[in-house]
Amino acid sequence: MREGTREDFDRFCAYSKHIRYVRTRCGIFPDEVLEDYMRLFPDRPILPCVLSISILMDSPGNLRHLLRSSTPAKDNPSASASPLRNLSIYRTGRSELLGENESLARDLVAFQRSNSKLGGGLDAFLDYLPFPERGRWCYCPAGAAFQESMENAFVLPPPETEDAPVHGLRHLAVTHYLHEFPDFFRRVARMRALEHLRIAIAHEDGLGETEEPIIAQCPINEGIPHSASTLEIEGQWGQLPIAVNLCAPPSAAIQFRTISLFYYLTDLPPTRATADQLLDLPEDIIPPDHLEALIIDMLDNGEDIPNSVDGGFEAALKVDALRPLLRYRQMAKLHLELPFNILLDLNILYALAAVMGETLKHFVILRRLGQDYEDPFNPGLTADNLPTIVGTVLPRLETLGLDVIYNEILASFKWDPSVASSLLQTLYVGETILSDAQIPLVARFLKENFPGLQYLYHHESSRNPWPRIVELNEYHDGDKGRWLGPSWGR
Repeated sequence: MREGTREDFDRFCAYSKHIRYVRTRCGIFPDEVLEDYMRLFPDRPILPCVLSISILMDSPGNLRHLLRSSTPAKDNPSASASPLRNLSIYRTGRSELLGENESLARDLVAFQRSNSKLGGGLDAFLDYLPFPERGRWCYCPAGAAFQESMENAFVLPPPETEDAPVHGLRHLAVTHYLHEFPDFFRRVARMRALEHLRIAIAHEDGLGETEEPIIAQCPINEGIPHSASTLEIEGQWGQLPIAVNLCAPPSAAIQFRTISLFYYLTDLPPTRATADQLLDLPEDIIPPDHLEALIIDMLDNGEDIPNSVDGGFEAALKVDALRPLLRYRQMAKLHLELPFNILLDLNILYALAAVMGETLKHFVILRRLGQDYEDPFNPGLTADNLPTIVGTVLPRLETLGLDVIYNEILASFKWDPSVASSLLQTLYVGETILSDAQIPLVARFLKENFPGLQYLYHHESSRNPWPRIVELNEYHDGDKGRWLGPSWGR
């Protein structure tokens, strides 16, 4: 690449003011070119109007220059805040650049604090490689001192008055080891504008041997209450209940309203004891009177996971495991996709309806993995129960997903318009198996009992009959039948 001339830089300045969103990787410009730009235009940002940067980072060099050029000088009385509000960093496998990362942390601190004084600064910061792209070969900043420095960039000074408006970071997504959670939440407590927090649990070798030491060494709930109302955690199945117990509670004024727990099963098999812990969330961290959405789902890269759940009734999750859910009286969305057979009955649904029936609109409790051909387990609910569930038990439902048996539907079944639901728009059916002879019967059953149904979400597999029902009833099937758990940003 030839050296840039003054004419080149002038041309770049003319075009760069039209750039609002950048998605790139480091190295698009040689660092020398950016250094020349900053020498020629010391008071002009490289991208003066950019709102969002998403960068795949082999080296921090390019990002450091972008941040430095957008950091107003202290001795410039006419300086205005940078419009940059969103920064997403995706790190690759180069872990040896410790000095450069420490320098990037200092530049981020300077950018955030200088712009915050002018009413700007980042609203969202993501330093996080989403699963499944994140692997053991990838570098993440968990455990590094510079990560703490970067997070301290978003710590706000004490308020001058209690009524002063809070301007600062609202969305944060990072990766941490479990043993870092207490110190991390102490920093989170000082991010007084924070609303949405996502944590990916970094891999630690020998997890099964370190769970107890982690709990013993980390004081639970020691952190000062924070302002986040949405919490998302992803990690291996057995890590999630530990992680929740290591979280600090939100402030009394702002409570958790949405909890999302995403798991993957690459290394650690699920246990019913862990499921009991996961569904029995600690009330001092997650007060029941405020929670509006609870989501537990699997993130899966399609490799190294079981093809099916443990078979039979003995391995099934019993109704008692779901009873802690009866404490939530404001629930609008309850979405549980668990790696177990699940023994549901109408009694537990009536009990749930008694406490959350006035608010619940989205209700999904499903076995997340397939059922082995030799598994004798059958759900306790049948298709005949569905009209009653959505018409009488939970009449406000717009989304429903339950493991039910469809093989009892007869060609002579009678449609009862008194219990038909016009509100139900989305049905999750999971891995339910149908014979070819059942397909037209099930299609007619759904069409007549749920006239407002528009979306039918199902697992994608070679033996899955549901695409034919989607076609017969002219439903939408989500992401072409794929149902692999939410990705970042969904």
